[in-house]
Parts: sequence; C-alpha cells; structure tokens
Amino acid sequence: MIVAPPKRRNRPKPYALLSPGWRALTVETVAGTDTYRGAGPCFEALERLEGHALYTVSSPAQMRHTTGARVWSANAWRGRVTAVRLDGTRVVVRSLRGALEGSSDPFGDLECALGWFGAHGVNPSSLSAMSWSLWRTSLPREVRIGATPRIGRGALYGGRQGVRDAGRKWSHMVAADLVAAYPHSMACRPYAIGLRRVSSDTMLDPSVNGIVVGTVAVPSDMPFGPVPTRIAKDMIQFPRGGQVSGSWTWAEAAYAESLGCEVLVDECYSPTGEVDLFSRWWTVAATGRALPGNAARLAKAAANSLWGLFGMRGDDTESIRWADDSGTKPLRVELADRQLPHAWTAHIAAETASRVRVRMLAEIYDRADRGTPVHIDTDGMIIRRSAVSDMPDTAEPGEFRRKTKMKWADIRAPQVYRYACPHNCGTMHPGPHYSVAGVPAAAAQRIFDKVGRLGCSISFTGTDLVLPAHNAQDLDGRKAAVLEARSVMGLMS
Repeated sequence: MIVAPPKRRNRPKPYALLSPGWRALTVETVAGTDTYRGAGPCFEALERLEGHALYTVSSPAQMRHTTGARVWSANAWRGRVTAVRLDGTRVVVRSLRGALEGSSDPFGDLECALGWFGAHGVNPSSLSAMSWSLWRTSLPREVRIGATPRIGRGALYGGRQGVRDAGRKWSHMVAADLVAAYPHSMACRPYAIGLRRVSSDTMLDPSVNGIVVGTVAVPSDMPFGPVPTRIAKDMIQFPRGGQVSGSWTWAEAAYAESLGCEVLVDECYSPTGEVDLFSRWWTVAATGRALPGNAARLAKAAANSLWGLFGMRGDDTESIRWADDSGTKPLRVELADRQLPHAWTAHIAAETASRVRVRMLAEIYDRADRGTPVHIDTDGMIIRRSAVSDMPDTAEPGEFRRKTKMKWADIRAPQVYRYACPHNCGTMHPGPHYSVAGVPAAAAQRIFDKVGRLGCSISFTGTDLVLPAHNAQDLDGRKAAVLEARSVMGLMS
C-alpha cells in the first residue's frame, strides 16, 4: 500500500446532526434547528441535505422511523449498523459510535470537533475516514508499506479481556486504565514497512517489529496466559498452560520468554526497514483531547480507530433492508468477502495491539504481590484499591491512572458491570452506575440484568471475542467456551 500526503486541501463540506423520531426529524446545522413531522416532510427535508455530512447521536438504524423503513438500506459490520442510505438520494447518515451520548449540547460538541478537524485540513466524514485523513496530513512524504497478509493477519489479535468470579460483588475497588493506550503505543516507536523471513534462531529483540510463527510452552502454574491463540474466527483465548500455537510479535514472544515460557520458532520474520509513522500524527491528534465537552470524546474516538484501519478486513459485512414500514422485519444479505489494500498492512495493526497487551500484562505482573485484577478489558482493569495506592489519579499518555473509585463493583462479564461510587451513590445522585460496552447508557441496566441471568463470562465487544482461559490442551473447556461465545453473540444480535 502506498500512502501519501494530500495533494491539495479540500473545500469545507456542510454537515448536520439529525435526531430521528417516529415520523419526525430534527435537523441541526450551523444555520439553526428545524423540526419536521410526517413521513413526506421528513423525506423532503433529507433530500435537501444531499451534499451534507450527516450524523446521528443514536444508531443510524433509527433513521428508518422518520419516513418509514422500506425506503432505507443499511450497511452493517458484525451485526452493527454503521450507516444508512435513503433510496433515490445521495443521503448517507453515519454513526458517531456513542461519542456524543449524554452530551448536553451534542451539536455544539460536533461543531467544535469538526472545526478542529477542519483546521487541520480534514473534511467531515466518518470517524474512520477523518482519522485516516488526519494521519495522511501528518506524513512528510509518500510511504510504501507492505508485508505478506498471511503473516500480519496471523499475529493480529484483540485485547486481553477477562473476569474473575463473574457475578461476585467486590468491595473497595478501583478502575484503572492506560491513558491513550493505542495512540501512544503507535507514536512511541517506529514500525516495520515490510517483513522478510530470517533464521529461526534469530534473537527476539522486543524493540524490533518482527513476527514469529511457532509454539509457546506455557507452564501450568501461570496465573495469566501470556500469549493469545485463535480458537475460531473472531474468537481468541489466553491459555494458562500447555502448548500454544500461533503467530506473535517479537515483543510478545520475548515477554513470554521472560516470564518462564519456552518459545519454539517455526518461522521468523524481521523488518525490511523501520520508519516512524505516527509521532507527527500523535502530536496533532493529542490536541483533540483538550477540546471542551464531548468534542474531546469525538476526537479521541477518531484517534483510537486509526490503528484498526491497518488491519481492516472486507468480511463480516451485510446489507439490511426492511420488509415493513415499521422496521420490525429486517432482511439481511451477507456481502461477499473482498480483499482490501489494508491486508498488506495488517502487521501494523498486529504490532500496535501487541504493544498494548504486553504493557497491560507487565502492569498486572508488576502488581501481583499486592493484588490481581478482578476485571480486565484491553487497556483497563478493576483491582482492589490497596493494590494501586501508588498509582496517580491523573497521568500522561502511556501511563496508568486510577480512573474511578468504587465502593463496590458487581461484575457479570467482561465489559459488563455496575458499581457504586464512594459519594453517597443512590442517595445524593442516582445509582448504582452501569457500564456495558457498546450499549447505549439507557439500555445498560437491561443488558446487565439479562447477562446476569445468562451467566456468561465472554466479552461483548472488541476486535475478537475473548474466551475464558483454559489449558491449551483442554478441548472440552474450549468447546464449552465456544458455545458460550455463540450464546453471547445471540444475546447481542
């Protein structure tokens, strides 16, 4: 893949924030706010918005209720609607991925964030497209990136996730996280622009962006599995013992060795060259974190999406239409898998995700003598307050911080929990607080209760579903975990 700085600056594009209702629509633009009622007036209002970048705070699928569902089609990835299109027009309404949920002034936040993007030469579009464009503006010159897709894809896994004793209530806890985990890890070191095969005896230097294919022998007494392995499509596991086969970055394999594992290398790949791809981008992207209100969340969401674009796949997509105007009868058509140019940059995404996993595991082991987390989710954990007494409440990117103090935490599954804050929770303000990844705040309690009845221990969102850890040779445990994962997928569909 060849990526180059933009040749010229595009002219600004108008935008609008849409609030859909049942045969009703509110449109906010820089010119003001208008409300329309009735299917016909809503359709006509949308037609007049052709040429605008259109967003909605809620799921774009809700737009079907403004005019009647049969005139809309939707694009979905892994079952989640990412955009909808109005028949006979060029109207496309995109998701903001929950970044403006709970905002007291969503249009003001959107205007602020898009103004920040515009100041850096990026026009309104999807969050992913704006993130990619912002990165391109930071490139000093054309860059050519390419490695065999099989190698990069094989080492690409999602983040570490897990929960201890699901359904138990824990007292005196703290939620801690790694600040700007993915963007900072991208900017801290160069990346390989390509990979070449070298001797299997090559020393695995954790500071070099190489990849190994082989087996890791994990001692049976390890409290946390050091490396992931792929169990099925979009399902991974971190076995706590046994012979684990797969592909990993040099950094992840080397860290497993430092913990006492034996790494048996079948294939070894080293960089053909390394280049700093992201430090200039991060200098710009980091300023978005200082924007006021929820505009900062929007800028953060765009920055956090960039790493995944390098591993983007053309599968798990579908088109949706509705057979009835009420929108209760979806007709889903799976789209054919297609090869994207990003297949040749999957090693960039693999290296990025690996850096975060290694950093996370190192933090867990460094604190093992004081306490172990009861919940782990990619770049964060819930752990007993006494175990992180030395951790600051505020931290710079790339450092851990205590984010939320919890009087108690009731954890039902990875990414699904509720907690009481120490400050009169439920008396001076509503409580407890519910947190369910990928679910609107209004639906969090319902999903929490549903998960409690199901009794699952599988993560809900992420690059991969993470299955509970077993010994790598525990085939029965693996089968049970896969069945549980499928039940979770059914719960969220």
